[in-house]
Amino acid sequence: MYLWQNGQKSPLLNKKRNGINALNNKMLDELFDRPPDSVYLIDPVTSNIVFCNHMGYEALGLQADEVLDHSVLTLQKDVSGIPAWEDIAEQLRQLKVFTFIVRHFRKDSSEFPV
Repeated sequence: MYLWQNGQKSPLLNKKRNGINALNNKMLDELFDRPPDSVYLIDPVTSNIVFCNHMGYEALGLQADEVLDHSVLTLQKDVSGIPAWEDIAEQLRQLKVFTFIVRHFRKDSSEFPV
């Protein structure tokens, strides 16, 4: 995935040596930290969280780096197992608008609707 910045193509995702995607935080901050709502970038195959803005990790009671240890499957009460995630991911690919109402778990195990 690339972002055009100052007339130049810059990678948005870079590979770390351990194979986990590392994000170009400066570009993501510029794109996603301004909205007054939680924003997550999710790997469509694994459901792993690859980026979350400050509104998202603060709502979860997590630090920025802690949220990257999670996925849709670990943060959601209403999505259980890869088959359920695959169904949701397929709908996201096919539909222009998709409303997905679920409950997130906070670090303290409490839940809240999103």
